[in-house]
Amino acid sequence: MLTYVFWFGIINKSSRETHKTTTTEYVMERYRSGHNEAVLKTVCPQGRVGSNPTPCAFFCLKTDVQKKIKKFLTNEKHFDRINKLSQDRELKTEFKKIKNFLLSTRPTAVNLGWAVEKIYKHAVAMINAQQSLKAIETSLGNLACKIYQEDIEVNRRIGIYGAALLPQQARILTHCNAGALATCGWGTALGVVRQAFLDGRLEMVYADETRPLLQGARLTAWELIEDNIPVTLITDNMAAWVMQTQHIDSVIVGADRIAANGDTANKIGTYGVALAAKYHQIPFYIAAPISTFDFTLETGKQIPIEERSADEVRLLHSVVTAPQQVNVFNPAFDVTPGELITGIITEYGVISAPYIENIKKLQKILQEED
Repeated sequence: MLTYVFWFGIINKSSRETHKTTTTEYVMERYRSGHNEAVLKTVCPQGRVGSNPTPCAFFCLKTDVQKKIKKFLTNEKHFDRINKLSQDRELKTEFKKIKNFLLSTRPTAVNLGWAVEKIYKHAVAMINAQQSLKAIETSLGNLACKIYQEDIEVNRRIGIYGAALLPQQARILTHCNAGALATCGWGTALGVVRQAFLDGRLEMVYADETRPLLQGARLTAWELIEDNIPVTLITDNMAAWVMQTQHIDSVIVGADRIAANGDTANKIGTYGVALAAKYHQIPFYIAAPISTFDFTLETGKQIPIEERSADEVRLLHSVVTAPQQVNVFNPAFDVTPGELITGIITEYGVISAPYIENIKKLQKILQEED
């Protein structure tokens, strides 16, 4: 995913300094709460990023670690320890604390864990090898750039494989945001949309607004308009009717975690969209990189589902819409059973049922590549 931002992400310095919370707490809490407006996602000089937890996480990790390193570098009593600092248990401890904090922010999204662990293990290996701080920083930056470039290629391939599934003059429905704002600038679900648009085979995208935080309205609709891709915004409870009346050809969404049987966690509301698609005999596709697969989970029942603040439902952009005392159930994600999914579009191609068997084949390929 977008580890590029781990080293090269830029967030307005003055806005950070006006907050009493740490940079990590501020950025990650804004992501968790969903208050990540489109303008806040332009944090990477090479592309629009930020919706995905991974880039946000790596920006935070980079910021906190660099601050701690600079503290040592600017303190005279540490000058004689600089060359030995990479061996210091304190540095490992700080890396681990930041890693654990980041992992705790998004229990549902497996990509975050995949990327954080990748960077963390590399950092620890360099510390164990007694590398200098400068060498560690340079190496992690190079690794982040490598993953950044790989993510662009991964999403391009997902787009090509997905677009090939669509008919001419395709009318697509999507839910939440899985586009340039969630990746290095192309997207997974919206990567398919973009490729279809480039191929001249896209007529219209219908974007669910995605309550309670309106990622579809605030992010997906904005993103497609910016790229001059035809988009129509609908409320979530219109999806089934739109399928029946607007000649939808396919539903394409992203994913936060995919179990070994094909069960897929994505933004809350995805399951209902999949049920409606099944009834209307409309293909329902997941577009996601292989880093989204969690081979350790047999079924989606094992996927942890993050629950968020009740005020996300009681309020709409600070406007009270419900009694303060009303009970609220606010899961941020749901799980769509594999039997409702027509195919999972990855950078390796399209995986179809039987998912247990075919996902095992994918896992074997990945193991052989390692």
